[in-house]
Amino acid sequence: MSEPQQSHGPEEPGPQRVAPENPACGVTALARRLTTVRRAAPCRPGFRAATRLASPIGTALGPIGLSILNRLFGLILTAIAVEIMANGLRQLFPVLAG
Repeated sequence: MSEPQQSHGPEEPGPQRVAPENPACGVTALARRLTTVRRAAPCRPGFRAATRLASPIGTALGPIGLSILNRLFGLILTAIAVEIMANGLRQLFPVLAG
């Protein structure tokens, strides 16, 4: 009979384990944090509702409605990006603040 393998610390079973906890392998704290968030996200009720309702909403809107929604969210995202860049430039160059 063979001896059972000793565990060198808490290991997650199966596919959740991304990589060994060895810094030489390039696993960073951010990577561990992101995998934790990825595993926790499906437990949130808003996430479940959004994924469950995505297909019916997409069907109800149709291709034209989805195109309009896509452009609208793109416009909102662009406005947020311009605001962030403007604030950054004002902090970097105080003379721009007026």
